[in-house]
Amino acid sequence: MGLIALASVLPAGCYEDSSRDTEGLEVDCIDIQCPWVTDEGTPVFGSTWHQGDVGVDLSAPGPISVSMKIVMIGLNSRQYDLSAAIFKDPGVGLHFDFDWYGAGSGKGDTFWDRSPPLLTSGSIPATETEAYVFHRHVAVPPEAAAFVLHIVKEGEGRAFVDQLTVDHFDHVGTR
Repeated sequence: MGLIALASVLPAGCYEDSSRDTEGLEVDCIDIQCPWVTDEGTPVFGSTWHQGDVGVDLSAPGPISVSMKIVMIGLNSRQYDLSAAIFKDPGVGLHFDFDWYGAGSGKGDTFWDRSPPLLTSGSIPATETEAYVFHRHVAVPPEAAAFVLHIVKEGEGRAFVDQLTVDHFDHVGTR
């Protein structure tokens, strides 16, 4: 399993061909250019649960934050389904933060070059400990055209995030 799979959403900068079908896209940050950015600390992208199961290890001392800019393509709902396989020790804080952006009016070749305005921000805590599957619905602001997803670890101890998906959620309860 890869670190992140984005269905109907394309990580900006991940592929030169923006017409590529993004259904089931998996990005592991090892074999291809990947837009994950280290904001703080020393994350390790690579094996987590076992060799070959690529995720992000946030266990290094101190706070750690990684982020990815994502331009929404073909948005057909105003709610996303966020899920991940997580392991974290007691005392470790872990949360997923979203910064939602509207379409920018500046000049530039890419969405992010056009100065998109920040609409709102939100945080979803991962409160359980040990190994578990994290699952939450995320409301999308009506004017949103893109978002930045941050994975933030605070405190000391082990924390792994794997099999992270951000997918459209329909109101029937399926993706």
